[in-house]
Amino acid sequence: DDHWYYFLPTSDTVCTYQSRLGFRMSGTSPNMGTTFNTLKGAQSACSRLGSQCGGITHDELYNKKFYLSEGDGTYMQVGYKAYIKGECVDSKFDYFDQTFMD
Repeated sequence: DDHWYYFLPTSDTVCTYQSRLGFRMSGTSPNMGTTFNTLKGAQSACSRLGSQCGGITHDELYNKKFYLSEGDGTYMQVGYKAYIKGECVDSKFDYFDQTFMD
């Protein structure tokens, strides 16, 4: 079973995020039907989207999901937490330097 192709990333970009409690991101999600259960998953997707994603909104009050946002502005709203995307760098991922599980 050769499954090496599952490990090829779509992007080598890693971004920083600044959190703001009581805020949510402005703008709509690049894909309104897509939500994430973890912050790490949402950050990874947002980083891969480049300029199409300006940050992440976490709905802490109702469904506990993470949403991507095209905008990079924020506005106050109780029960939410915004993660504003900052600087992005190339992670210099080496396709041939991977550890595989048996």
